[in-house]
Amino acid sequence: MSSFPYTYISCPCIDTTAPSSLKSFSRQSKDSGKASPFAAQDNNGEDKTFDPKAPRSNYSLYSSDQLLYCSECSSIRCPRCLFEEIASWFCPNCLFETPSSLVKSEGNRLFSRCMRNCLQCPICESTLVVCGIEGESSTSSSAYSLNCTHCTWSSQEIGIQFEKPNSITPQLLKMRKAHTRNRDMEQERRNRELKGGMEEAASEPPEIEALSLSHEEQFANLKQFYTSHLQELAANGMPSQGSDLINPEFPLLSSPSSFARLMHMYGVKPDLLKKNQRKITLAREAEGSKEGVKVLKNEDDIIEKMRRVGWDGASSIEQRREHGQSARFISDLQPFQALLRTKRSKRCRTCRSILIRPETKHSKYKFRSLARSVLPTITLHHLSPTPPPSTALPPSYPLQFILTFRNPLFDAMQITLATPSLTPGPLAHRVTILCPQFSIGANIDAWNEALATDREKRRTRAEALEGQAEAGKIWERGRAWTSVVVEIVPAAAAGRELCGEEDVLEVPVFVRLEYETEDQEGEKEEEKRDKVKKELAYWCVLGVGRVAREG
Repeated sequence: MSSFPYTYISCPCIDTTAPSSLKSFSRQSKDSGKASPFAAQDNNGEDKTFDPKAPRSNYSLYSSDQLLYCSECSSIRCPRCLFEEIASWFCPNCLFETPSSLVKSEGNRLFSRCMRNCLQCPICESTLVVCGIEGESSTSSSAYSLNCTHCTWSSQEIGIQFEKPNSITPQLLKMRKAHTRNRDMEQERRNRELKGGMEEAASEPPEIEALSLSHEEQFANLKQFYTSHLQELAANGMPSQGSDLINPEFPLLSSPSSFARLMHMYGVKPDLLKKNQRKITLAREAEGSKEGVKVLKNEDDIIEKMRRVGWDGASSIEQRREHGQSARFISDLQPFQALLRTKRSKRCRTCRSILIRPETKHSKYKFRSLARSVLPTITLHHLSPTPPPSTALPPSYPLQFILTFRNPLFDAMQITLATPSLTPGPLAHRVTILCPQFSIGANIDAWNEALATDREKRRTRAEALEGQAEAGKIWERGRAWTSVVVEIVPAAAAGRELCGEEDVLEVPVFVRLEYETEDQEGEKEEEKRDKVKKELAYWCVLGVGRVAREG
């Protein structure tokens, strides 16, 4: 709960989320003359009193900073009333932007990461820096490695060194492709040993140890196998994917014996069936690592290594999710590219208008329609200069507060307030607004107020009678703000046990504002544009404080 006093605004989408079946049931009950339990949902939002104590109200109250304003619908929009669209992709380290067409291509896993020198530590995910290494060889070219300034991890621990300090990511991808080539050569050599039984090949030591497949390589091999295999089946006369022979809804038709038995039941002659029968190439599943299948092997060596390195040498679940399930130890982890971030634009779900559009080349907004730029700012404080020392409000004692509205627009507006005489909830507090209708001046420059005519100055002095807490009179007025007095009598619990937030005094206030602004859609540029009248109504909740409990 926020510190008192506070102000929350209710989004009108809470009145439009009732299921259509309940609305139709309520309409049928109304036509038949029977009482419907959902009849209250058919009323307008202005006729219903907003209950801040209801459980559903917790999902519709927002501060003014979290709300947007749709000028096409003339309504407030909360995060549930919006849908997002990706405007651009960028790297959080180098702020370099990547085209959306490249990210949405086939290699989404690869191109959704930064392709520059933005690499992250596999241990702590901090940004790695390139450092030089003193070469032990006689060659003049020096070697480079990636070091982490946070956890002091280095790529030398896993045997990775680079020839150049720039283009680190292409060099790393080149190393991975070289490992893949060596692994394929090793697999072909082992296949020759198994098929031919060549003793000479068996006696030769392997050149490079075979490495495990990564997720990208495994998926690429699996996709390549099924693409080529389906093309081969289609060339041999295999029925298409939508036919009954390979339809998953009819699995019995894939068997020749079941197909013949079914034809015999319907009176089809076997000779006719044999005459029209043709040889069909049966489909098969992928086999081996070349086709994208990872065959489980004996893991005794892995278990022995886990016992030797202990818990500190094993990788965590987050690291396995990032580097693949084959990276079971810290020594198997490699540097990885930084994930790209997105800049998102937001649209209204009703009219599809853009409410927020970020700049693609800068960290600013190109367009942003905030609710606080249209709605008046509402503040509440005690009328007495020194508030009571305790934060709890004394029950059954009249208290007066000053409610201030500040106009953010360059046009004057008319405010109309409405509140129930008794607040809804377990405790019925009495609320009275002494001046429910008043006007607020435009948010203009101070020099414009100094250049006002004498008639306007006299009218302002006559209306702003300060310091009078009387019915129908405002308390104080400024250039773009107006204050009125609200009288609240907190209710006593009367021996009732209060639980949770039931002792919090919250006042629902219905705010209706009217103002006239220039028509922005008009074609008149040089001439004076016509004034257009706009209206906006919404519920807000004023959090006054906690009521003191008796005894």
